[in-house]
Amino acid sequence: MNSLPSAAEGADRSGAGILAPTGLSTATNFTLLLAILVLALLSGEIARRNSSADAQARLDEMATQMVSRLSERMTLYEYGLRGLRASVQAVGIEHFSRAHFDRYSRARDIKSEFPGARGYGVIRRVPADKTAAFIAAARNDGRPSFEVHELAPNPNERWIVQYIDLVSNKLDAEGRDIASEPRRREAVENAVATGKTTLTQPIAFGQADAGRTTGFLLMSPIYRPGMPIDTPEARRAAVFGLACSPLEISEVLAKVDLDAKELSIALDSVSNGGQLKRFYETPAFGRSDRRLQTTRSINLFGVEWRLTVIPAPAFFLRLNHFAPGTVALLVFLALACVLLLANLYLLAHRRRTLLLGNQTWLAAIVESSNDAIIGKSVDGIVASWNPAAEAMFGYTVAEAIGHSIASLIVPAGLQDEERNILARLHQGEKIANFVTRRQRKDGSELEVSVSISPIFDANGQVVGAAKTVHDVTEYQLALRQIRELNATLEHRVAERTTQLEEARNVLHTVLDAIPSMVALWDRNCINRFANRAYVEWFGVAPTDIHGKHIRTLLGEALYERNRSYIQKALQGEAQTFERDIPRPDGKGVRHSIAHYLPHVVDGAADGFYVIVHDITELIEGRNQLQEAREQQMRTDRLASLGLMVAGVAHELNTPLGAAMLALDKLTEELAQFKAALAAGLRKSDVQRLSGQFDDGLAMASRYLARGAEIIRQFKQVASDRAGAERRVFVANEVVRDVTHLMEGQIRKHGVRLKFDMPTAIEMDSYPGIVGQVLQNLVENAVVHAFDVDAPGLIHIAMGVTQDANAVRLTVSDNGRGIPDDIRERIWDPFFTTRRGEGGTGLGLHIVQRLVTELLGGNIVQGSPPQGHGCEFIVTIPLCAPISSAP
Repeated sequence: MNSLPSAAEGADRSGAGILAPTGLSTATNFTLLLAILVLALLSGEIARRNSSADAQARLDEMATQMVSRLSERMTLYEYGLRGLRASVQAVGIEHFSRAHFDRYSRARDIKSEFPGARGYGVIRRVPADKTAAFIAAARNDGRPSFEVHELAPNPNERWIVQYIDLVSNKLDAEGRDIASEPRRREAVENAVATGKTTLTQPIAFGQADAGRTTGFLLMSPIYRPGMPIDTPEARRAAVFGLACSPLEISEVLAKVDLDAKELSIALDSVSNGGQLKRFYETPAFGRSDRRLQTTRSINLFGVEWRLTVIPAPAFFLRLNHFAPGTVALLVFLALACVLLLANLYLLAHRRRTLLLGNQTWLAAIVESSNDAIIGKSVDGIVASWNPAAEAMFGYTVAEAIGHSIASLIVPAGLQDEERNILARLHQGEKIANFVTRRQRKDGSELEVSVSISPIFDANGQVVGAAKTVHDVTEYQLALRQIRELNATLEHRVAERTTQLEEARNVLHTVLDAIPSMVALWDRNCINRFANRAYVEWFGVAPTDIHGKHIRTLLGEALYERNRSYIQKALQGEAQTFERDIPRPDGKGVRHSIAHYLPHVVDGAADGFYVIVHDITELIEGRNQLQEAREQQMRTDRLASLGLMVAGVAHELNTPLGAAMLALDKLTEELAQFKAALAAGLRKSDVQRLSGQFDDGLAMASRYLARGAEIIRQFKQVASDRAGAERRVFVANEVVRDVTHLMEGQIRKHGVRLKFDMPTAIEMDSYPGIVGQVLQNLVENAVVHAFDVDAPGLIHIAMGVTQDANAVRLTVSDNGRGIPDDIRERIWDPFFTTRRGEGGTGLGLHIVQRLVTELLGGNIVQGSPPQGHGCEFIVTIPLCAPISSAP
């Protein structure tokens, strides 16, 4: 039998899930962990800052001590200079010799008294003009090979190292002119001017290492006794020389306690311009971490040094600080342990609470369940009966408890089923959901879903059972109805299939009767349907097309031409285009218009429909109409020339007639001259004849020239009109020629012309077409704008547009104007208001086509300034487009 889920088991699982004991909530634990992490990081940051502050204070203290020791050491060297200076002054500067210097040197232990100094020496001030005498005296003073060495050419006063002890002389310093190098000379001048011991900027010792700063020169001035030295000028006058000591910076610092194991240092010399020049750094300085460092300025004997101190790893080890990460980790672990203990305490507390309330909870579940939950003994005696059981079967608790369940709710025909259930329960078997029938107190039956679970005691013995009963009467009724419906479904499906097949046949019949091609192609361009029109269009039956790719039907060339439309249709975009398709018999092509319509399934194109119509007759009719229009345009162009011929003939009649009269008069005068010649020619006769000949020939020439100009204008207009040749021309001249040739026609109708044009507008276009447009507009105004014999005015204006790319030609009149109801129809072909008076209705249509298609411009109706009449505004590019060539 069909089984149903147990409502009792569902309720039991739901209650267990709700009452599961927990500590703090996940969100609370997560929040507290984040707070602990923040506190740990904050503790680490505080520890880091405290350590950094402690380390910085210790570093500053050690740097200050280092500056003090370095200053003391440099002061010690000054004491040596003072001793040498005192020795020179004691002997007398004029009597001090190499022997005295050697005795002084031997009396001093430089290495022990002045550790780091390379020795001591005496520098003599030597004017440039006394250099030779000084060299001679030095050679006589125990140095036969004494020479002056210059670091660079020095034509001025010299400061020459005369005496130097043996240690310093290894630097090849004796005889060197220290004034020949700018840094040394600057230090000399500072010492002399201030009277104080002075230190040079970093210098190189000896020729071998020139260009490499290796040390300094410490100098103290030696003055002549008895001379004033209270001003810089007095000191310069009294100075005799200098006591000096070369200092190798690495040797100086080697004798100073620099805490090399804990610190890395660098020394820079600060120039007068504030620039730093590195002259010493410990080997590990470049590799040290510079996040913690300190600097000190040291003022020594007129120069400034910059000391930079960086701690080494041993520095931090000696501080014995905890690492910030360690502090943060310890704080995090301690607080996390506190949080864990809190969760464990809460978990234990809630478990005790749940254990105490579990029975109450289970009782509430049973009481509130919608399913009947019945407890019975192994013999089938009812032990518990919930309110749902009362409602389902009609027995109260007092009526049910203590009675056999078989006698209460099991129908007579199902007693064996109940006995079988009890037997299975004795064996400890759990009985899953099954559907059966049970009986109410009033004797009515209901269909129920039953599940039974055995109840065991502490020793594992079955002592009873819990039965859950769910009413499935309505469900079983619906299930039976579904089965009955399934029994009739096949018949309905067969009927529906027959109807669909009939509709499909009707649809195929209709589609096959349509002369247009109709087909369906899937997303892979495979045919799924095609009507019989494909036989006439391609000579292929629909059955042969089905399942084939569209490329096979169209052929490679036509498929490539249609590919872009296919792709867009598969993207969901409807496509419409014209195409010429060769006939299957090879006799010409079929003009068609094709529609590719997306076949949309679930919002996406799953293929496309093809609908193709035959428009061959329409295209051929359109072509014939186009040819007729072009023929009419050619006819109209020749007709306009014919009208112009009549005007030209009328215009030529006046000058030619006047010229003939002048020539006839000259003929009569010539006959009279011949008669006078026979009778005896007089001077007065010759003079009279000469004057008449001059006047007559001048008049004939003038009128013939006028006729020639008319013929030239007509020839130019006719040539441009007939050939439609593109050339560069002046638009003003075209307007003048055309209107001149139309003067007879215009005067005949009593109309005047008014011009408003600049001097010259040059165009690269088709002058014949421009002239025809002007002629048609003027003729349209002459014929349609004015009443018979009524005077009128036609205003022709021309100018360049604001962008200087086009010319604007305006033709307006003060006539009757165009009624509003036909203003939009005047451009239509064959529309005329003078159908019975010889009008064709093509004049303005031809003008519009000439302007837009050949000249690349546009024409619109304007509003005349006088408020009545008609106005046409033609805009033509100064340079006609190439594609508009007629």
